[in-house]
Amino acid sequence: MRKLIKEYFHQRTCYTFVQPSSDESTLQNLNKLPLESLRKEFQEKVHVFRRELFERIKVKRIMDRPISGSGLATMLASWVEAINEGSIPDIENSFEQVAL
Repeated sequence: MRKLIKEYFHQRTCYTFVQPSSDESTLQNLNKLPLESLRKEFQEKVHVFRRELFERIKVKRIMDRPISGSGLATMLASWVEAINEGSIPDIENSFEQVAL
């Protein structure tokens, strides 16, 4: 597993985040809360993380055409659906539908 991670992720950076809140009920419902309701230190680290991520990330391409993350997820879901129904996924057509 380590070898695969190193092979696919040549550049790696680790980040440490403070706990988003000291309140247990807040922690249980993080996915429902706006970032602004969490600790200031956590918000700042999230902003730094996002900025650095978007500065480093490269556009993903399939068949030499760019694809977004949501487009990739949609395309893969259609492939899984086709396979689960016993069909062969139409890879080229599904890509055409989600390409940027």
